[in-house]
Amino acid sequence: MKIDFQKLSNKLKEREQSKLADESGMANVIYYIWNHHSIKNIDFNSFSLEDAKLAFEEFYFIPTFEEEPTTAELEELKSNKWSILTNTENMIYALVKSDKKIYLNDDDFI
Repeated sequence: MKIDFQKLSNKLKEREQSKLADESGMANVIYYIWNHHSIKNIDFNSFSLEDAKLAFEEFYFIPTFEEEPTTAELEELKSNKWSILTNTENMIYALVKSDKKIYLNDDDFI
């Protein structure tokens, strides 16, 4: 996926809104990028330009390992927003695909 950052920046500036107090805007940016959403499916009102910058900055600081990672590096990786989204989506996928699901049966009520 190729991104024209200048064009993206200009479009986001046109739709600039105040930064949300929480990190939901940055989470939306990460979600759209991670899941390869097409431009027409992105809600540009769900994040600000500042949120997009924070998401790209967070991506820039994803730790990489040439050797066995240290405990501190693993903790840093766990706190990275991109890693959190990846782990969450992988867990949801695993739960959906699990063959060992137990469904509640309403007829078992005594």
